[in-house]
Amino acid sequence: MPGFWSGSSCAAAESEWTTFTDIYVSGVSEALPVIETFGGFDGDLDEHGDFAYTHNIARLGMQKGDWAFSAFYRYDYYFSFDPDTAELVVREKHDVPVEPDRTYRLELDAIHAESVGFSVARAFSWRDDWRMRARINVMRAYDVVDGSIRGTVHADAQGKFSGFLEIDYVYGKDYLFDRPNVDRPTGWGGSLDLFVEVDLTDTIEVSLEAEDLFSRIEWDDAPSTTAVINSATTRIDERGLLDVKPLLSGFEGERDFTQKLPERYKFKVGYAPGPWRWEFEMRHIEWADYYRVNVDYRLGDDLDFNFAYGFTTNALGLGARYRKLEMFVMSDKLDVRDARALELRFVFSMVL
Repeated sequence: MPGFWSGSSCAAAESEWTTFTDIYVSGVSEALPVIETFGGFDGDLDEHGDFAYTHNIARLGMQKGDWAFSAFYRYDYYFSFDPDTAELVVREKHDVPVEPDRTYRLELDAIHAESVGFSVARAFSWRDDWRMRARINVMRAYDVVDGSIRGTVHADAQGKFSGFLEIDYVYGKDYLFDRPNVDRPTGWGGSLDLFVEVDLTDTIEVSLEAEDLFSRIEWDDAPSTTAVINSATTRIDERGLLDVKPLLSGFEGERDFTQKLPERYKFKVGYAPGPWRWEFEMRHIEWADYYRVNVDYRLGDDLDFNFAYGFTTNALGLGARYRKLEMFVMSDKLDVRDARALELRFVFSMVL
C-alpha cells in the first residue's frame, strides 16, 4: 500500500526529515471539455451537462514521523447550471442563432477561489488497524467569484430576447457587466481535512477522506453586484414598431463576504490479495457523485503499476510508482484537450 503522506493512505510516515512535492489536477465538465470550459467555451456542447468543477493544488513540504508541514497553491472552480444556460453561452460564443420562439431557463451557481497558504498535518494511530490524519490549512486568497443567476429569457421568431433575471455575486473581475476600476479583493481563511483508514481483515480495508470538511474565507471589501434585469418596459418607436428595452436596476459596491468552499469526500473499499490490490471508490463533490475502480499491482518494494476506470465518466487511468516518484494520468479521451474528465498527479519525495 502507498505510504501515509503519499495519496490517501495512513501508513507510517518517514522517520527522517523528508522533502516532498505533490501536484494534483482534477476536473470534470459535463457540458464541454474541461480545458475549454475554463479556457474559452469552445468545443462541442453536450446539451445535457449541468455541472463542472476543477480542483488543482501544488504542495511543497517537509515531513518527519507523524508531522508534515507544507506550503501550497490552490485553484478551485465549481459551476452548477441549467443546460439552457450552457447552450446560450456556447451559441453566443460561436455566433450561432438561438432557437426561435423558445424560453430558456437561466440558473447558474459559481464558486471560485484562488489562494496560497500553509498546512500542518498530524498522524494518529490508536491501534494497528486504525489510522487517522488531520490537516489544517491556512490560506491567503486573492481571487474570488461567488454567487448566482436566476431567471428566464424568451427568444422570439427574430431572435430578440425578453425576460427577467436576478443576479447576486461577488468577484475579483466583473464577468457580467465589465465594471471598470475593480480592485481584486483579498481574504484570510482556513480549512480542515480528515483522513481515516481501517483494516477490517488482513486483506480488506476501508478509508474515508474529507477535504475542506470545514472551511471559511473572510473577504474584505469584495466587489459585488446585486441586480434585476427586466425587459417588461416597452414603447412604440418612431417607426411605429414595438421596442422592448431591458431595465437594469441594482447595486454595485463592495461588501465583506464569508465564503465556504465545497466539501470533497472520497470513500474506498480495498481488497489486497498478494501483489494485487482492488479498490472501489466513490467521490462526492458538492453537487455530483462519481464512481470508479482502482487496481494496483506491486512488483517488489520499489515498483507499483496503477490502473483505474471511472464508471460515471468513462475515463481510464494509468500510473506508476518507482521508489519515491509517483505519476498518474486519467482521462476519458486520448487527447486531453477534448477530455470531459481529467486527473493528473505527480508526487516526489527525497530524504534529506
